[in-house]
Amino acid sequence: MTYVRRNLLLILALAVSLIFNVLLGMAARNYYVAAKIAVVEPIFTQYFSKQNAAVKVAGDQRLIVLFGDSRVAQWDPLPQIDGYAFANRGIGGV
Repeated sequence: MTYVRRNLLLILALAVSLIFNVLLGMAARNYYVAAKIAVVEPIFTQYFSKQNAAVKVAGDQRLIVLFGDSRVAQWDPLPQIDGYAFANRGIGGV
């Protein structure tokens, strides 16, 4: 094999490797973004449906919803701040 042909094969192999690395990096980023969205939008959308239906907020109050894992679920008592109502939507053991 000649020197030029060997160098061309090495350059081609490098180019193919770079293309695959870029594609794999893009795929990894997509999986990462999907995982982060799943964390922000949990699958427990119906978990608090009864409690959500029972929430009553006075006309001048604003509702603050605390959501998260067991650390949020353990908040008891909820803060008492004038003009704000709080709803705890923490889910323990998740």
